[in-house]
Amino acid sequence: MTRSSAEITYFVIGISIFTWAFLALVMWFYIAHTKMDVMVRHLPNCQAIQLRVSYFSKGPIGRFLLLAEIIGVVRTPTWYLKQGIADPDDIRNFPPKLKRLLVLQYNLILIPGVGIFILWGVGKYMGWLR
Repeated sequence: MTRSSAEITYFVIGISIFTWAFLALVMWFYIAHTKMDVMVRHLPNCQAIQLRVSYFSKGPIGRFLLLAEIIGVVRTPTWYLKQGIADPDDIRNFPPKLKRLLVLQYNLILIPGVGIFILWGVGKYMGWLR
């Protein structure tokens, strides 16, 4: 059975999106492994982080989850401040270069996540997925 050029393009885009997502996750694990001590040290009064350090810092998955929580604190501090589980001085004194890196990493994983849903919707609409 021959494939149309649209199906081949769909397949190539799908492989590209999954490769991007995989590489973004590898970067998350790399940052969680190499920068975790620095990030936790800059958030000593943040309850959202300090309560989870002992649980999440064990193993790669725990570091990944702790990194996700740190990104949440850094990216949306107003929510954490309203809940009373973040310290405004800690957030203000967090290294700006590291903050930019974390927000960039969040966006780099968000884009393929949205792309997967769009790809799924197009595949369903075109009848390529059952």
